[in-house]
This record gives sequence, C-alpha cells and structure tokens, in this order.
Amino acid sequence: MIAIAALGALNVSEPTRGSLATLLAQPRRAALLVYLAIEGEGEFVSRDSLLALFWPDSDESRAKAALRQALTFLRRSLGEQAIHGRGDDAIGLDPAHVSCDVWTFQQALTAQRDDEALALYRGSLLDGLVVDDAPAFEQWVANRRETLARKAAKAAARSADAHSGRGDLERAVELARRAQTLDPFNESHHRRLLTVLDRSGDRSSALREHDTFAARLRSELEADPAPETLSVVAAVRARTISNTPPNTSPVMSAKAIDRTSGPATADIPPSTSRAIAPPVRTISWLIASAAAVATTLIITLAMRRPPATSGSAAPVSGLVANRIAVLPLTESVPDSARSTLGIMAADWITEGLSRLDGVEVVPATALLATEATLDTASQSALTVNDRWQRVARDVGAGMAVRGTIYREGRTVHLQAQLLETHTGRLLRPVERVSVPDDSLMVGIDRLRTRVVAALAPLTDTVTHLRRAIAPPTYEAYRDYVAGLTTFVNGNTRAALSLFQRSAAADSSYPMPRIAATIMHLNLNDADAAQRLMASLTAERVRLGPLEQSTLDMVQGLLAGNLPMAYDAVVRQARIAPGTIGEYMIGELARKMNRPAEAVSVLRALGPDRGELRGWRPYWQELTFAEHLLGNHDAELIAARDAMQRYPDNVAIAGYELRAQSARGDRAAVSAALVRLDASLASLGERATLRVMMATEYVAHHPDDGRAVARAVAAWFDSLPSAARDAPLIRRQEAHALLLLDRAADARARLRPLIGQPTASSTLSFALMGLAGAVAAADGDSVEAHGWMNQITVRAEAMTPAARGISWGESPYWRSIIAARLGDSTLALTLLREARREGLSMEPTVHAEPAFAVLRRWPPFAALLAPVTR
Repeated sequence: MIAIAALGALNVSEPTRGSLATLLAQPRRAALLVYLAIEGEGEFVSRDSLLALFWPDSDESRAKAALRQALTFLRRSLGEQAIHGRGDDAIGLDPAHVSCDVWTFQQALTAQRDDEALALYRGSLLDGLVVDDAPAFEQWVANRRETLARKAAKAAARSADAHSGRGDLERAVELARRAQTLDPFNESHHRRLLTVLDRSGDRSSALREHDTFAARLRSELEADPAPETLSVVAAVRARTISNTPPNTSPVMSAKAIDRTSGPATADIPPSTSRAIAPPVRTISWLIASAAAVATTLIITLAMRRPPATSGSAAPVSGLVANRIAVLPLTESVPDSARSTLGIMAADWITEGLSRLDGVEVVPATALLATEATLDTASQSALTVNDRWQRVARDVGAGMAVRGTIYREGRTVHLQAQLLETHTGRLLRPVERVSVPDDSLMVGIDRLRTRVVAALAPLTDTVTHLRRAIAPPTYEAYRDYVAGLTTFVNGNTRAALSLFQRSAAADSSYPMPRIAATIMHLNLNDADAAQRLMASLTAERVRLGPLEQSTLDMVQGLLAGNLPMAYDAVVRQARIAPGTIGEYMIGELARKMNRPAEAVSVLRALGPDRGELRGWRPYWQELTFAEHLLGNHDAELIAARDAMQRYPDNVAIAGYELRAQSARGDRAAVSAALVRLDASLASLGERATLRVMMATEYVAHHPDDGRAVARAVAAWFDSLPSAARDAPLIRRQEAHALLLLDRAADARARLRPLIGQPTASSTLSFALMGLAGAVAAADGDSVEAHGWMNQITVRAEAMTPAARGISWGESPYWRSIIAARLGDSTLALTLLREARREGLSMEPTVHAEPAFAVLRRWPPFAALLAPVTR
C-alpha cells in the first residue's frame, strides 16, 4: 500500500521501501500524484484538466507527451496497479493500493472524530512544495490549503468545547489556541480562547492574546474587533480588576464572521458563497429608515460585502449641496454595554432628516459600507478629523453631521456639528444635549430635533418633522440595532428574533416590524411577511417617506408586481441617491426588459463608489443587461473587469463564459472551461455552467452549437456513475441532451427523480417543468399535459403572497411545455402571463431552447425584444 502524506511536508512511502526519495525529488510529478489523490478522491480526473494545470505553457502535443512520461514514472515508482485509466480521457488512483491522509482526515471529520482528525493534520497542505510555471496548480493548493485549515480549526474548536465542558481547561486552552492559529481572523475562535483562559484564571494571558489579535487585525485587515469580542474583553478586564470568577458554565460554540470570506457564519463553508445563481442581497435603508430593496427578488437589509481585489477608484468629485451624511457619533470613553449608542444616534438623526422636503440623506449603511471598503492604504496618513471628509466626499455629501458622546458621572452629553464637506468648516453649531444615563433615548431625540433646527437656515426645506414617530424605548432600539448588526453579519434567523423582540418591547415603534417583514421574505416566508404588512399598512400615515416607499416596494414584491416595486425604489433613490437604492433602479429596469435603461443607470453609478464598492451583484446586472442588448463585446469587457476583482468567484466566471459563448469564441470557451475545472468549483457548478454555455452557443450559433452540446454530453458520460446519478447532475444532463434532440435519453435520466405526474407530487416547478418539456419533446403529449396540470394545481394551492414571490414561475414552465408541444399561441399567452406575474427577463429566457422556433414569430419576438422608454 502506497501512503501519501500531504498534510504538512509531502511524504510518499511504502512499507517495505520506506520514503520514496526519487519521487519526492521531482516536484511536478509528486504534485501530479497528490492532485490525483485529492481531486480524484478515488475517482477519475480528466487528462485535459491535468494538461492545463501542470503544463500551461506547452503546446498540446508537448503537454501530452510530458503527461505520459510523468505517468510512466509514477507507475514505475508506485507499481502498475496504483494508477489506472478510463480510456484515453481520465486517470485515477486505485484506493485498494493507495491511501492519502487527506482522505482519512475528511472521513474523520465527517464522523465527528475530531481528535483523530487533528492528529492527522500535521500542518498546511503540501507545506514547502513549489512547482515552477504552474500558477493554476499553486492557486489550487492555496484554496485547498485554506479550506482544510479552516476545517481543522473547527475541529479544534469543537474539541476545545468538549474538554472545557468536562473541566479539562488546560487541554481546552491548547485546542482553542490551535483553532485560532489555524484560522487567525475568525473571531469566534478568538473569543473561545479568551473565555477558556478566563475560566482557567489566566486573565493576563487572555488580555495579551487579545492585544496581539487586535493589532494583527488592524495591521493586516484594517479592521477592529467586533462588538461581541470587545464585550468579552471588557468582562475579562473587569474580573482582572475585581478578581471575580467568570461564569463556569461550559463554553458554547459561538458563531462569528470570518473577515476574509464575506457575510457567512463560521459554520458555513466558503464554497456556499460560490453558488451558480446566488441570492443577490442589497444594502438597504434599514439603519436609516428601515426601508429595504430587493435584488433577484429576494430582499435583505444591510450587508457587509467582501472588498474587491483590485484598487478602488478615486472618491466622488462632485458634491451635492443638499445631500447630508450623518456619521456615527464617537464615544470618548467606549462603553461595551452600550457599544451601539453612536450608531443609534446617527440612525435617529438620519430618520428625522429623511422626513424633510428638499434634503437628500445618505443611509447610515452606506456610510458604514464606505468606511469599511475605502482604499485604506491611501487613508493611513489621514487624521481622525480628516477621515470624515473622505467618507462624505465618497458618497457625494455636501454636508456632514458628526459628533461625540461623553460622560460625566451619571450624565451623558451628546454634541454634534454641521460641517461643510469641501472645506471642513463649521456651518452651524448644534446645542449640546445632556441627559441622565437612564434617559438616553430622550437625549438622542433632542439631539435630532436640534440638528434639524440647525439645518433650517442653510436650506429651503421645511424644518418640522412630518408625522414624526415618537422615539422608541431604549430597550426596543437596542434590540433593533442589534438585529441590524446580526443581519449584517449574515444570520437572518437570529436577526429576525431580535427584531421581533424589539417590536414586543415597544409596539408603537414600526421599524423592527418593517425589518422583520424583510427577514421573512429573505426566509421565503411570504405569508408571514404579508401578515406583518397588513398591520404596517394601517399605520402608513405616520411613517416617513422612506418607510412608506418600502411598504410599497414590499407590497409590489409580494404581488409579483415589478413596476410597483420599481416606482418605490425610484422614490427611495430621490431621497438617497447614489446608493444601492439607485442601483436597484437599474436592476429592476433590467428585470422589466429595459436593459438600455439598466446599462445607463449602472454605468453612471460605477462599481467603485460608496455602497457599490465591493458589491458583486453590480456585475451580474451589468453583464445581463449588455447581454440582453446583444452588446456581447461590452458584456465580455465587464465580465473580465469583474473577474479581475473576484478571480475565485464561480458565478462571475459564468458571466465571462456566457459572453464568450454568445460571441462564438470556441478557443476562449475551452480555456475558460479548463480554468473552471482547475478551480474549487463543485461538480454541480461545473455541470451547470457547461449547460449554460452550450445553451447560449446553440441559441447564438446553432451550427457550431450542436458540436459544443455534444462535447458537453460527452463530459457527462465521462463522470463516475455515483457522481453522474446525483439529482443535480441528472437534471443538468437532461438539459444537455435536449439540446441534441435526445429526448428519450433525457427522459431516462430524469425518470428516477420524477416518477409520474400525480396530484400528490411535491416536486419543484422547475423539475416538473423540465419533466413536461422532456415528455413533450419525446412525443408523449399525455404526460406533458399531465405535468402542465400539476404545475397549475400547485400554483392554485399557493397563497397570494407565496404566488407573488414565485415570480411567474408556473406560467413560465407551462409556456415551455406548450412550446415543446408545438402550441405557439398557448406558449405566447402563458409567457405573457408569466411576465405579468413578475417573471424577470434573464439571458436564460432569451436562450431557452424550447423558444428557438418561436423567436422568429413576430408576436413572440416582440415580447422578448428590449423595451425602450
């Protein structure tokens, strides 16, 4: 048995011969062996992917010769039985003759044998191995190395919790420290280490660990520890002074945001952020006014986004005189128990300003996003007093409100200033507010009134607050802001609980109920959202303009009414232009089949200003809109720009692949597929993108498209049987077979997933629609009509709200089946119905193979043609 030890320094050994030094002396061939072991996992790897990975600069004949020589060498070193092939296309290792510690490590994790997994994890994957002139392999190693390290860190964290629960604090500290070392910027691991050190009585070490962690966070990520971490540190520091014991209950596994991988909890693997068609989430108005907007027709509130990898553009040069940015107030002596007070004050002031005519307000989320994603390297020399100007300029605000909170005994003072962004000069002082520390919301409300009064002489606006909402209780506002922070950190369900608790604490305060409505929509619970909407609509008269437009937007979404949602976000953008709300005008215009308008809006906004900096959905909308216009060169340029910023994002790789397919560039498509196969994309992602590529090719270049589709079908044929039988792979292969008019084969692939159409069917619209389309293409009109009927029955059983957020999916799939049955009139009627119910105009609609013949029919072509205003 050949043993491959890839965790740590590479070693390959055999019981009788020991370490195989001759093999280890040849890095490229040793790397090839490890890649076959890890990527193949006992299955096969295509030869083409190996050529691109290890000999990217060689022509095809030389690369193939080099691969043959390498395999001959490996067989001679390991034994003929160790490596086997499947025809001329694929190579693999035989698990009966080869073992790999990465396999054993993964198996131990799956079985939750954490201590065994940690013993196997000797160090970073292939530590010290360098292969010259193989950048794709180096990237593969880096990605796998990071993934395996994070898995080991989670195992160490779970084991630390187990040992802490049993009272073995010495071992718990050791394991918690290992978890932090393996995943150094994961704050849940850091908090766990602080907690177990605290419980063990070594509080000075806990504080030293935190000082080191915070310094590294600021140095390498230009970030500060999260409020939850600061709260733990404050508690440790307080016990250091008072010498009181900590809570001795077992350490719980806390969830934290990994600052390097965007808005996902620590328990979510990085790959989940690489979905082929991810739910697109939008910055909202909730910190400013609880108003939120929708993208891909799934709405969210505020979300921290991972920064792009390329440099940021210069700040906005044009300032709007009546646009105001309210920055979070700073606290002279931070109070961990009330760490959100400065954000709460800025939020309440912004909410008041949003009620004034003639004033544009910048949502606080936009300011927070701007601060988080500005080019920090260029800000390193800025003073604290200068930094606010950089933020205000970036969002185009001609004026800014900034201030401080400080304490004297039991009195809290709130001080603010109204400043001119361009010069930094003081426009108007704002009278200081002083209140007892048990009356904080009274003080915040007074400060808001005084800021509005200070603004009056500088603008032509009305200075009273129309239908003003009374300030909520401190407890309700605290939970509301905590809900926002929790949602920003990616935990929708926990945020919903906080918003519900906030609403229960003060039933007269509408913002947490608006936020909870958005949460229900994110969780796909349209009925719960509709129930909240009923009570909010009754209170509409006392809401501000942003909240009112939010209600209209949500109501439009629940009804599948895109024009209503569009009108609402237009009103929001008038109050707060240059934000995600204005981006939403472009997105909804594209969905409503107005791609020229979408391109105009998106190009004017650009990807490097304010909230849009680091906002990945921008690139989906821009490439989709250019695609719908037939501007495939512009689409490709935008896709490549996005790839420069997000080189590891599979969805964005799909944008480039779609553009190259529409352009008919076979060589570029082949190169993109090689890169895709060399990436960490899952098998399902690779299958989905291949089918998308072939579909686009057939739609735009029918003659060449069939050859492309045949190649995709052959790729499915080459997959191991277990992988090929996965439900997602079966569905995608059925799509590919339909492109080749192999309906009977497609039907055979689907049959294990669908059975027969029955009244009790629980399949998705998409799967029922595909089943009906395949049956129709195979000439079985009876079964095709059966699936059409089942789709209708399912839709009619849905509540109006649930039907609304299905976005016309039921009539869309029935339209496809009708087209396959040759009923052009019914297909057109149903597609029109789908558009009325909110069906978004996507590239997939344009390229749908069932519509190929209909696209030449004038009435159908007119429905698909871009609309101009």
